Parts: sequence; C-alpha cells; structure tokens
Amino acid sequence: MITEFSLVTSALWGTIILASGAFLTKSKWFIRRFGISGFLAVMLTGTVRLLFPLEFSHTPVLRNTVLMPFLLPIFRGEAFPHTGIGTTYKQLILFVWGLVFVW
Repeated sequence: MITEFSLVTSALWGTIILASGAFLTKSKWFIRRFGISGFLAVMLTGTVRLLFPLEFSHTPVLRNTVLMPFLLPIFRGEAFPHTGIGTTYKQLILFVWGLVFVW
C-alpha cells in the first residue's frame, strides 16, 4: 500500500542512501575495503528504496510530529491553482515517480 507517509519516507531514505553512496565514492578507504560490489550494493539499496515506497503491516511506524504535519498540507494542495487543472502535488509527485519507475 502506498500512502503519503510511505512516499515521503521512501524519498527521504532513498535520497540519504544514494547521497551517502555518492559521498562514499570519494573515499578511497571505502572502495579499498568493500570494493565496487560494496558501492553497488549501497546504490542498489537506495534505488530500490526509491522505486518501491511500500508499507508492510508488521513494520513499526515512528511518529513524527514535525515533518509530516508540515508536508501533508503541501501534498494535498493544488499544484497549478490558477490554470483550472485540479492536480495536487501528491498526484504530480506520484506521476513523476511512476514515469521514473517505468523508465
């Protein structure tokens, strides 16, 4: 099941993992220690997390009282308010995510 929470969590964790992978490529220590396969494992993990923003029923949910109350009204807001197109930011993000997933 994909919800607003799983989409935000997936985007945050995926970005953190991929950014750390990009940072680790600059570290000769990491490449010497784990090799290319370690780097590819980090990048694959981040990519899979971005592509599959799923929630499992047995996964514990950490409550966030700062970020999610800030982001949810933005997701529910209209993306193009003055054009007459009734598209929310959530729909726009899901559409872009779907295009990237298919690509």
